[in-house]
Amino acid sequence: MQNHTSAVGSRIRRLISIGGREADLPVTDSFLLEIADDGVLRITGCRGIELYTPEQITVSTDRFLLTVRGENLYLKSYSETDASVNGTIESLDFGRERHGG
Repeated sequence: MQNHTSAVGSRIRRLISIGGREADLPVTDSFLLEIADDGVLRITGCRGIELYTPEQITVSTDRFLLTVRGENLYLKSYSETDASVNGTIESLDFGRERHGG
């Protein structure tokens, strides 16, 4: 099961490296995803939680809805701008937010 989290982390690191250099992203316009060795998905730049179940957590950002799917998912931490998702992460989906973007 750890392989799923590692595979997702590898894909995200690859996407970030394709996008260019690392930079500080403004929270009001962007979001940043990080999966550390502890298997926790950290989201910087979130604006709210749209859906919260053990199989799916959907987080809104300024421009996208980020849906995390998997098993035994839960929010390890949450604040006005940051969230940490723990559990067995199987996929990440990005969709346009319903109200613009």
